[in-house]
Amino acid sequence: MKYFFKTIAILLILGNTASSSNKLDSSDGEVKATQSNKESQNLSIEDQVIIKKYKDIIQNLNFRDKEHSNKVMKDNLSEIRKIKNDYEREKIEMQIYW
Repeated sequence: MKYFFKTIAILLILGNTASSSNKLDSSDGEVKATQSNKESQNLSIEDQVIIKKYKDIIQNLNFRDKEHSNKVMKDNLSEIRKIKNDYEREKIEMQIYW
């Protein structure tokens, strides 16, 4: 009986510790979201135009035809490289190379 109560106490303590660490992780996500908002505010007009054009192309692209979609995305890569904001440029490049 003694071991049973000790085991229950240890499990409760470990469970409480695990749930408190999840709370810390969720606050990290909020910080990252705030940072991404700040990054998007630093975009120049030219960057915004290029990104909007890229998003329009992606919206109208048929991803069922892999070869065609890859060709279209790689053709736009030269235009994407003109984006001055490193964060946005790298984010779009990662989407293309994925």
